Amino acid sequence: MFYCNIVIPFQTSFSIVSSEKVFVNEIKAYYGSFVSFSNCLTDNIIVIEKVANAFQMKYRDRTIMTKQPIQILHRIIFSETKFDDSIVSFHGAAVEHNKKAYVFLASSKAGKSTLVSFLTYHGLKYIADDRVFVNRNNKMVQPVIIPIHLRQNGFDILKSFGESPKEYTIVGEGESKRIVFTPTNFSVDPLPIQAIMFIKRENKNSFEKIEKSNSFDSLLKSSSCVNQIDIDYVRFVNFLSTFSAFDLIYKDLFFVLDCIYKL
Repeated sequence: MFYCNIVIPFQTSFSIVSSEKVFVNEIKAYYGSFVSFSNCLTDNIIVIEKVANAFQMKYRDRTIMTKQPIQILHRIIFSETKFDDSIVSFHGAAVEHNKKAYVFLASSKAGKSTLVSFLTYHGLKYIADDRVFVNRNNKMVQPVIIPIHLRQNGFDILKSFGESPKEYTIVGEGESKRIVFTPTNFSVDPLPIQAIMFIKRENKNSFEKIEKSNSFDSLLKSSSCVNQIDIDYVRFVNFLSTFSAFDLIYKDLFFVLDCIYKL
């Protein structure tokens, strides 16, 4: 059997037990430096075994049969995670420019990973993808350098600019296939927020500042810790809504880069 722990700062840790070495190696690629190999397990154990042409995944009182174990594992971790009291987490991504954090919030398939990858190839630093952590105590964005997980379409877009990663790992198959890599230029220290952008990818470019009330509503909808929302959480989101916020609709990645440079 192979044992590994996924220990990402400020949130619930998980342990994986599996006889499938290839799958455990994919987990290492998917979560990068936050995976360690140890038989000292956490309280949250996910057992994964190959059964015929599928995988059987057991977590607490649940048993799941799947042919896409990485995708299901990520969903379990995403849904079962609780965050440290000092952290507010949002669905999004972030980059650093001039020692400030630029935060992009959106649901899945909005192009966040492709956008952040593109921006890192143009001198900005990678802060986070998938989830953005804001520290309640210092009001700053906390870098969490989990590898970026690109869909094939996003990889092809970067390739069309001649900017696809040179070193990467392919994890999963079919709909769950991801091209996984870690940008070489990334942030290390917490950063103050320069702007919050609620993004959509459409067939036009638009960048409009929004009112505090609209920002507050959108921030609440972007929360990735809905099971931890209380009055203190709402108060902190209300505070975050005072930062400069924008609705960003884009078809051109260079348009986004230009918007950042102008702020």
